[in-house]
Amino acid sequence: MHYIYADKTKLGVLVVFVILLMINTLGAVNDVPIYRMLQQVFKLSLFVALVYYSVKVQCIKGVGPLPNTLIVLFCYVLLLYSIFSFFFQNVLVSLNVLLSFCFFYYIGYKKQVKEKDLYLFFVLTFIISSLKFVFSFMRDLSEYGDVAGLGGDNLGYMLAILFPAFILFARKKMSIPIIIIAFLLILFSRKRGAIIAVSLPFILLMYSFFKMKSRNILVKGLKILIIMAVLVGLYNVLLNYYDIILGRFESGDGTSGRALLYMTVFKGWYNSESILEILFGHGFYSTTIITKEKFGIALYAHSDWLELIYDFGLIGLTIYALILLSLLHYLVQIFRKFRHYLLAYTSCMIVFVIKSVFSGVYLDADCVILMSIIGLIIGLVEREKKNNFPILSN
Repeated sequence: MHYIYADKTKLGVLVVFVILLMINTLGAVNDVPIYRMLQQVFKLSLFVALVYYSVKVQCIKGVGPLPNTLIVLFCYVLLLYSIFSFFFQNVLVSLNVLLSFCFFYYIGYKKQVKEKDLYLFFVLTFIISSLKFVFSFMRDLSEYGDVAGLGGDNLGYMLAILFPAFILFARKKMSIPIIIIAFLLILFSRKRGAIIAVSLPFILLMYSFFKMKSRNILVKGLKILIIMAVLVGLYNVLLNYYDIILGRFESGDGTSGRALLYMTVFKGWYNSESILEILFGHGFYSTTIITKEKFGIALYAHSDWLELIYDFGLIGLTIYALILLSLLHYLVQIFRKFRHYLLAYTSCMIVFVIKSVFSGVYLDADCVILMSIIGLIIGLVEREKKNNFPILSN
């Protein structure tokens, strides 16, 4: 991995890392007005920095990754729609999520960061997110006495979003323990989408760890013992905490009320009053209006695709679908020529697809990290193409 990173991290990159960590940390205390205001200041600062790096990506001669072009186009659509919306302030979250792809693409492609600094950023993000989850879990226990039967904790998705980063850096000594801890925390989050999203990558990672070639019999034996210990540990956790972890897979209609919400949003678009609303939608964050009328509470669609078709019509839906297709196209390239990124990037795509269908990506501030990892990997792939040598090796 000696070609992949710079000898010195650029100051601007470190500033962005610090801002991202501050936003994540302040999210734990955003019910306090002064901290909430400070978080908004950091979000605005992040937006300015991301716009700067997005422009720099566009200025790279001979390199125009299709996902970046489509993401910037979608950002223009968001800005245009939000100008005429009562929810203009909410657009900043979506823009930061999308443009984080451009920033991490740039630092991956242009060698703007030291490996240890990048890894430290992900480790600190994991520590902050884990502590937030633990405090949330303990608060639920204190308030209800038992979390079995409660809804899933959305912080589980944040840990699932981080999962691919540590798969990318799996050779680091801390990564495997972090992945195991993250997987356990995600199980206890009771968030079904997050559990499903990380289960396959976790199994594949354990398999690849077992299949790693080694001539040392002791090393092979140690691998077998580690994997057996992990499996036995997971079995005991599932056995002792079955109601907490898997209870939501068996409860109710299995949709947490989403079926009615989805049908309301879709019918609202399908029964639009004009062809213009079919094509161009009802406006940014308009699902909150129709759900307020239907349920008495303002809700977003809990699905990117339904949110898109109602807010932005077929035009917005098409642009977003093209973004996903362009990202999946890189999955094909990585499978053919850059398999050292395959498991990490596949994990990103699994999380992206599941979360976009059942929760939401571009409206979720935590997905800054998901889009960052995707952008980083694509930046590394493009750099590898340019230099015609492998940057990472197994």
